Amino acid sequence: MIETSRRMAPARLFGTLVIALAFLMAAGCGPDEKDMIKQAKKVDSKFQQAFSEENVEALMELYWNDPAVVLVPIGGPIITGPDGIRKNFQEFFDGTNVKSMSFRGQKYAALGDAVIGWGTFKVVTDPSIGPAATMEGRYSEIVAKRDGKWVYIHDNASVAMTPDEGNASVRSVEMPVPESAPEKPKK
Repeated sequence: MIETSRRMAPARLFGTLVIALAFLMAAGCGPDEKDMIKQAKKVDSKFQQAFSEENVEALMELYWNDPAVVLVPIGGPIITGPDGIRKNFQEFFDGTNVKSMSFRGQKYAALGDAVIGWGTFKVVTDPSIGPAATMEGRYSEIVAKRDGKWVYIHDNASVAMTPDEGNASVRSVEMPVPESAPEKPKK
């Protein structure tokens, strides 16, 4: 019996090593963060082109085709679902002519199976009525692979609080507090 155990020892050791190696390989088989960020950058690049061309259908290809997709547009209500997002872009483009759209200060971080992105943007438009206008703001996004392609699952845009918002990391604002209520006018 001792002789059998000695013969089995190398086989057991080999089997244990194979199993351990399989676990180690599986642990490293998660999403490649660099590739995920590269894919998110591609989505942003396609967005910039489609927005500049006012191409609603190309924009919609960049959003998750699911009722859970979210867009928070500047000055508007939270929109969920592809139909609402399509309508939002169409109404925006119907009211103006986009001359250019660009991103600045883009940052990305992979988190689980998604990429969080943020930065600032600049849109130059030529409205149907009035002079050309420039809109600058900030954005945050969640990009993930859904249904076999990289898409926005959450997109949030807002206008900057100050002209140099893109250069600030944190700002505190002190709100004046009146010492007392104003006097009522005398009759």
